[in-house]
Amino acid sequence: MTARARPAQMRHDDYGHALWKAEEMAGFVADRTGFKVDKIDRPSFFRSAFFPPAALAALAAGAWAAWLLYQAPFMRQLWIYALGSLFVFWFSVSGGMHNIIRGVPLYYFNQQGQARRGARPGCRLVEPWTM
Repeated sequence: MTARARPAQMRHDDYGHALWKAEEMAGFVADRTGFKVDKIDRPSFFRSAFFPPAALAALAAGAWAAWLLYQAPFMRQLWIYALGSLFVFWFSVSGGMHNIIRGVPLYYFNQQGQARRGARPGCRLVEPWTM
């Protein structure tokens, strides 16, 4: 097997980011040496025989924990639900929900290129992200 000559200006940046994937590493080795690499097999936990029982056990444990939480005495306190509903109301009315749906950025850049927090000048929202 003959190895090919190195290209004049080859750097690792030609193959993507600094953390190489196995395919990128194999391509780099193939370009440098001429050795071909077979298909890279990545075993996945989701395809293993242990995944269905593990998923079922995790689901059962989560359901059991939810049942215990539901049966806990503090879950019968009305003030917890009142505070939760007031928080959701306050978040929606204050503009937080509206800004998330619209995709308003948390920061913007002014004319000098500096990052500023909050609304742009002239914006009608008084508290876009300050809650």
